[in-house]
Amino acid sequence: MLNGSGSLVFQRSIIDDPEYRRIHGESARDRAQVLDRRIPVLRFARTDEGWAYSPAAAYVAATASAWAYSDPETLRAQMEDLLEVPITGAVFPATNAPMYLDTNAFFLRTTEEDPSKRVGILVYRGTELTSVGDVLADAYVETVPFPARNYRVGSVHGGFYFGMEAVWKRVYSMLVHERVGELIIAGHSLGAAMAVLTAAQIVKEAEQDRDRRFRDVRASLRGVYTFGQPAVGDAGFARWMDEKKLGAIVFRHAYAGDVVPYLPTSDVAGNFEHFVSGVWTAPRHESALWIGPNHSSTFPVARFFAAALATAGIDFVRRRLPFKLAATRWLADRLLKLSFDDHSPANYLRVSKDSFLTDLETPPPAPPPVPSPTAS
Repeated sequence: MLNGSGSLVFQRSIIDDPEYRRIHGESARDRAQVLDRRIPVLRFARTDEGWAYSPAAAYVAATASAWAYSDPETLRAQMEDLLEVPITGAVFPATNAPMYLDTNAFFLRTTEEDPSKRVGILVYRGTELTSVGDVLADAYVETVPFPARNYRVGSVHGGFYFGMEAVWKRVYSMLVHERVGELIIAGHSLGAAMAVLTAAQIVKEAEQDRDRRFRDVRASLRGVYTFGQPAVGDAGFARWMDEKKLGAIVFRHAYAGDVVPYLPTSDVAGNFEHFVSGVWTAPRHESALWIGPNHSSTFPVARFFAAALATAGIDFVRRRLPFKLAATRWLADRLLKLSFDDHSPANYLRVSKDSFLTDLETPPPAPPPVPSPTAS
């Protein structure tokens, strides 16, 4: 259901019923687990530089990013179950393996007649190892210039950029014509990189002001929620992102030893680096929660590609051994810092959901005391 401002509202009228609490448990976590797919208000609070991080939005974005690996109808159904409101949407595919392309972008929105009350989610599918186009796009680390107005602000990963560019005009048209009041952009892995580039493209288009409707799209953007995001561009692009304060609304998540945030390595890609943004991390644990934000570039890219992949590969094999030795646990804790398994979208979805439920349990801050009237 939706409140007057169009934000999605948790069904507290149900879970706060005393009889319901008696049957299903007293804690907010127990009650929320029963209503597994209902979420609270997507509270987008303003900050000096943009919009604040929302655990609920992170959970929504992680769900969309994980289910973007399925077919469009399954993704729409999962989001409709999660949000408990009707969802409409569209998919924008672009597949051409010889051109290193296999992009799938999905746009989902709620269906209010008043566009200002709609919530929209633009999500990109990440790397599928069965897709030749995805693998080649990741491997295509040659950089291309990123334009802004009439000058170049830096260079970005060619595979990521061409993947985003292949669907950009259709995404542009959808965002302009299917207006929403609140928009989040999301993605996992390759999808996370294209989500960042899409946000940069939105800012560029709004600056150039060739289509004034795009200023409304820029104004509706509440955050870019990425999961297992690789570095997208070089130092020049990172500086431009910082100048435009885009890092203030890019919320990066990196689970445990996920190898991808350390890629592409400097020995094969040159001076790639992460722009400054809030980074939420979590340890490798079944009850882990997001810890953050750490407002720094964090995750400097690894220096050697072969070393990074070898470390992650050894960890991959270790986890699949038919026996578990103390020596392998010691090795993992001290030497195997990077992991392919930690990159799974299931990890990001689990931690995002648990973090949201924990945030739901946290009581709101007490209101400031009312000053006592002074004697006249």
